Amino acid sequence: MRRLAVSPDPVVMLEAALQEAATAAGIGLRVEGEAIRTWQVKDDGGSQVLTVELLKGVTPGYRLGLETERAIDRLPEHFSVETPHALEVKRETGFVALAGNDELGLTIDAGQGLQKVDAAEFGKITGQTNALAAAFQFLKPDFALNVLVEPLQPQIEAIVRNRVRIGTEQIHLDARVDYTIKRAGVFALRLALPREFRIESVHGNEMAQWMEKSDGNDRVVEVTLKQRTLGNCSLQLGLVKAQKELPKTMEVAGVHPLDTVKLTGYVVVSSEVGVQTRTASFEGLTEVPVNTVPEGGAGLAYKFIAGEPVPAATPWKLSVANETVDPWVRAEVVNWLTLTESLVTGRALVRYEIQNAPVKEFRLKIPAAFRNVEITGANIRRRDQNGDEWRVELQNKVVGVHVLTVTWEQPMSVKGQGAESLFDAVGVEAPGVERETGVMAILSKSQLQIVPKSASAELIRADVQELPDWAGRADESTVLVYRYLRPGYKLSLAAQRFAQAEVLQALIEDARLTTVVADDGQMMTELALSVRNNGRQFLEINLPNGAQVWSAFVAGQAVRPSLRDGRLLLPLERASDAATPVELIYVSADKFPRRKGAVTLASPALDVPVKSARWELYLPPDYGYSRFGGTMTREPDTAPVVRTFSALEYKEAEQEKRKELEIALSSSRDEVRRKIAAGRLDDANRAYRLAERYNVTKDKEGRETAEFKKLEGDLRKAQSDNLLNAQQAVVANNSAFFGQDGVKQVPEVQSQLDAKTAERQWERLQRAQEVVTAAARPLRVNLPARGQRHSFSQILQTEVGKPMLVSFVASNAKAANWPVRIGLIVIAFVGLWALVNLMLGQRKMVAATA
Repeated sequence: MRRLAVSPDPVVMLEAALQEAATAAGIGLRVEGEAIRTWQVKDDGGSQVLTVELLKGVTPGYRLGLETERAIDRLPEHFSVETPHALEVKRETGFVALAGNDELGLTIDAGQGLQKVDAAEFGKITGQTNALAAAFQFLKPDFALNVLVEPLQPQIEAIVRNRVRIGTEQIHLDARVDYTIKRAGVFALRLALPREFRIESVHGNEMAQWMEKSDGNDRVVEVTLKQRTLGNCSLQLGLVKAQKELPKTMEVAGVHPLDTVKLTGYVVVSSEVGVQTRTASFEGLTEVPVNTVPEGGAGLAYKFIAGEPVPAATPWKLSVANETVDPWVRAEVVNWLTLTESLVTGRALVRYEIQNAPVKEFRLKIPAAFRNVEITGANIRRRDQNGDEWRVELQNKVVGVHVLTVTWEQPMSVKGQGAESLFDAVGVEAPGVERETGVMAILSKSQLQIVPKSASAELIRADVQELPDWAGRADESTVLVYRYLRPGYKLSLAAQRFAQAEVLQALIEDARLTTVVADDGQMMTELALSVRNNGRQFLEINLPNGAQVWSAFVAGQAVRPSLRDGRLLLPLERASDAATPVELIYVSADKFPRRKGAVTLASPALDVPVKSARWELYLPPDYGYSRFGGTMTREPDTAPVVRTFSALEYKEAEQEKRKELEIALSSSRDEVRRKIAAGRLDDANRAYRLAERYNVTKDKEGRETAEFKKLEGDLRKAQSDNLLNAQQAVVANNSAFFGQDGVKQVPEVQSQLDAKTAERQWERLQRAQEVVTAAARPLRVNLPARGQRHSFSQILQTEVGKPMLVSFVASNAKAANWPVRIGLIVIAFVGLWALVNLMLGQRKMVAATA
């Protein structure tokens, strides 16, 4: 832009001399100003003149703007800067400023006639806001200004950290390069790689992709960035070099960033466990403490600063000497031996503590007598057996703690009861270690008594609490524990079978017998038992001779008894905490004295103990009873009660039974509620079925009561919820097993449908589980309780298979006594004869007197 100063007189024509190259190149010219009518460029003797015609004359201040272009053929280029000049003016002064873009560099050589000024001052005058490379002021138009234009090269500074980890089988190289890019952005970065190293990973915050290339004999990795990057950028590279054996001396190589103007870095050399590394020689490096290196670690640390210009190859050399270290291994063995009558099951936990160097192979000594040997553990590659020595090879070398588990079996034969069987207890050993200690634990889960016969001096008796924590919790059946400080121990054990102890599988808590005896000796007996069963399948009852069963009920359910060797078998239900009621009615016949005689009654013989028993006898009322005895004790009554079996008494008996049913109803209802609340659905279902069998769930009209109907609904809902939860748990476990996201939430309507479906499934399952048998429907008999009632009781009938006895003497009060009768007749005859004689004697005396 040029500002032209004009004379005080108005002018309508302005002329300016242009650069010859501007119009010759034909690139373009733009003229800006107020009141411009036309403008044209003319050739005036080898120079270009711009003539601007105005619409009207202008007065002292006028601004005319000119913009010209010139093409640059190639870069770099050195040329002289020329500007347009105003013609026909008395004085011309002004400013010249140079500006370039981000991709060009300007080198300015200001000649005569120019004075450098601040770029901000140029902006105030001209109103320019663009960044300027330089600004000058001139007082005469004949100044000289030369400029060198060349592409702007980016300045890349880098800090590289090479971390080398030396192992026996491979060398790991981890490199991190932090770039600082100045002046111009870059689209790619290049790094030189060491030979014989394989790239495993390349990462960067601005990286798009990477590619390995060959530059002559050198390996170069070129990292393409997502966009032109300016500022900070980081790259991480991971490389590995495999080797057959560890060299004594090796040259350390690293990653070298290329195209940098400033390079500093660190080299950290470390070694794996089992390898010791020391410095042999170095060049271009300065050894520094490893804690001064960012993200230091451990090992040898070096720092370097590359000179300017930065060389294309690694500017440092480092040689190290390597030495292998022998591993130190300690083993601790815990042997668990479980003895049964025919087999010894063993399990050994071998815990290795590895220091100084990693190991890849372990040896185990397992006796040849062991069968079905299994060796398990982490990272196992193969197992080889050579006699009683096993070799276990791992996938990779390990250091620290490593545990192997060995299981085996060994035949064993235990003699009969009372005889001892000797057994030599041996375990697994770990040869080839610096030190081996261990524990020998003996378990006996069968009917065996284990006694130590002899033990070598290496074994020390220990307590179960002394077992190491890493071996797990000791089993309750552990009987012997020994620990040893060195292998080679000997332990001889004696196994003896225990005598089997009788265990009470069932108990009759309460036994009630009610017997009605007729005058001719016919008897009907009702036997009511409350049995607590813990494992019995049947209850054996030996009835008196000639007895015949009329009805039998177990837990309110009519059953059909079976016979075995003349004994009656009643099936029992196994209840968890409630006693099972058993009812039996039978009839029999026995001789009863017609006048007077001894009577002995025997109860049925049971095959389980009886806690308490009570026997009520209804004997004929026309007899007198005395001399009571037997195994049962007669209750001391003041007088025997004589009962008749009238309609009124029958009604009272029915009312008594109804009260008992109401009590059973209340207890059954409460029991079902408790079981449902405790989550014991099986017991709750069993209690409800028991209430159904006793017919206490219905009222007098045979309709189910509201309380039991609600209980049945609660039980059905609890069972269906349990079934639904189990199905959902199976689905969730399968989803987790197959790596799915889990079970999706089911909508509320679908959940209700699922609950109803589960309820129907449970009902069908209940019906399917019920075993269909021939229904036994005997009549429930009410005993005709008639006669003199006598009560007897007995505590603790512990002898099984023996009946309880009641004996007494019965005398018939109505039977005729002929001797007495003859005597009375004789006495009456003698009395009559004496009276007749007396009367005849008195008559004779009266006649004589007369």
